[in-house]
Amino acid sequence: MASIQNQLLVRYPLPAGIGVALDVLGHVSATRIGDRTAHIHLPRLRGVDPILIQPAVLDSLIEEPCYVDGTDPERDTPESPWGWPLSWGIADEQKSLSVSQVVVALEKVVPAEAADVLAVCREELPQWFSKLKDWCEILMRQDLDVVAPRNRVRVEGAGWACWHDGDPVQVSYRVTVDFDYGKPLYRTHWNHLLTLVGDGIQPPTEYLLLRDARSAQVRGQFRRAVLDAATAMEIALRRLLDEEYQRSPSRLAHELIRSSERWSMGTLWKVVAGLGTLPTSMKENLIGLRNAVVHKNAKMPHGTESKEMLAAASDLLAIASPLDSPP
Repeated sequence: MASIQNQLLVRYPLPAGIGVALDVLGHVSATRIGDRTAHIHLPRLRGVDPILIQPAVLDSLIEEPCYVDGTDPERDTPESPWGWPLSWGIADEQKSLSVSQVVVALEKVVPAEAADVLAVCREELPQWFSKLKDWCEILMRQDLDVVAPRNRVRVEGAGWACWHDGDPVQVSYRVTVDFDYGKPLYRTHWNHLLTLVGDGIQPPTEYLLLRDARSAQVRGQFRRAVLDAATAMEIALRRLLDEEYQRSPSRLAHELIRSSERWSMGTLWKVVAGLGTLPTSMKENLIGLRNAVVHKNAKMPHGTESKEMLAAASDLLAIASPLDSPP
């Protein structure tokens, strides 16, 4: 027990499962939660079966493994509270799993303060995950929304009933499966995200808006997708204008920058486009689309229009405020 002396271990169920690759399983990484350094222990893979088991740090504390091994005749497949497979191809790089629980280890916690530290964890861990979730969604394109989770499997026709002239008519089923889980986290990605969160680095607002726009797109909320993507584009346009001013400051440029606070998005686009710093996907018709959705007749955009807006916003943000990719 010496290895866990004065160590507080908290098994923390994640509000949403995070997709990881094989090389990160069983890994231990440092981060900061509140004002304390913490180590995050990830579950392990049991043998070659795609089932996750508890992190090694719990082995001396819990006698029975926290998983169902498939011997229960009422269960067809093994299940685990620690996660489940997302994809299981032949090559290792095609394998990924969703981690649903981690163990948080806090060092140098004497018995007298254990209860207080645990109370702080109950407040801090959800906030810590919220920051981790933001970065994971932005950098790895994973959709971890727990308020409006994606409907991964839809069965159209399930529960329907139909009669014609009093006789029953069979309703055909159509099953739609959503396999897009974003990019799985490898060990370097996981460490990178924990460092960002531990250092208190917030994602830029425009990337949070772009993340929200992508989430709205896959849920069929095309109007919201256009609005959030357009707002992200407006922030990026302003950023490009400010950067150009910093490169060539002058009294005249300063007055123009001051007046630009009142410019419409269309005027801002024309000025920045004249500087030659916009991607080819950033077309003038997108400004018209944004204006039609916000003003005039409150246009309801269709999926193709919102996809075009999302693509242009993504290209523009990559130029205006590029993010450091995970190593």
